[in-house]
Amino acid sequence: MLATTESRALDLSAPVEFPDGRLLLPTLTSGRSLLIGKPGGNFFPLVDTAEETHPPAVLLPDDQAAFIAGTGSDQTIAIASAGEGRIIRRLSGSKGASVGSLAASPDGRTLYYTAEGTLWAIPADDGTPRKISAGDGVAVEPSGKGLIVNLVETTGVRLVRVPLAGGPEQDVHVQSDIPIDPLPLGGTGLRTDGKLLIGVEPRDSWFFSAAVLDLASGKLTRLPVNFTGDILMYAWTNDGRILAFGQPMRAHIWRFRPIH
Repeated sequence: MLATTESRALDLSAPVEFPDGRLLLPTLTSGRSLLIGKPGGNFFPLVDTAEETHPPAVLLPDDQAAFIAGTGSDQTIAIASAGEGRIIRRLSGSKGASVGSLAASPDGRTLYYTAEGTLWAIPADDGTPRKISAGDGVAVEPSGKGLIVNLVETTGVRLVRVPLAGGPEQDVHVQSDIPIDPLPLGGTGLRTDGKLLIGVEPRDSWFFSAAVLDLASGKLTRLPVNFTGDILMYAWTNDGRILAFGQPMRAHIWRFRPIH
């Protein structure tokens, strides 16, 4: 399932799907805001507010979602009730952080976010952020025992597993020479069977594409998608499908003639 967006300048994070099939998507229409709705139906602002609301975003229990509200030094991670259409709290501990990716623990009590190359944890009820490790994107293990983190380095993108009970990081082996793209991992990109959704930069294409990495074996399988453009940011749906954003390629040629 692809949701298209018109500009790569638009903030992106993995799409968010609610249990009843509603999707949470970003838009630039009338300013940046998050819209909620079902495929084929109408989409409406997630919250009734004049301030900007934008990705990254993540689903929480009780029909709630966490996302970014505000701009610049005033922006914070905010949590809203999707049913009530209002922000119910803001995490002051995250105020001013330039959040690049956002994920939640399976019980929804802890949020993990990356900002300027560092991975942090903060209670969903607010508190002081705790530094975990270096990181540019994060996916949560469904067991809640660890995190998969991508690190954008000068030599390429590296994946590591960070155990939450303590102990050293573990490099994730990838049996492929296809480069991994530099975009953040999706918070719900890891399935219970150890299959991780990641983006790749195929050598035979101009565009970012999607792949599935088996963490147990290191096998990387590129997904065949008939789409002319970049495929960005991924999440597993409730029924086991893949939800992603698509950035279409469009071009126009103009001919100008001088007027004498």
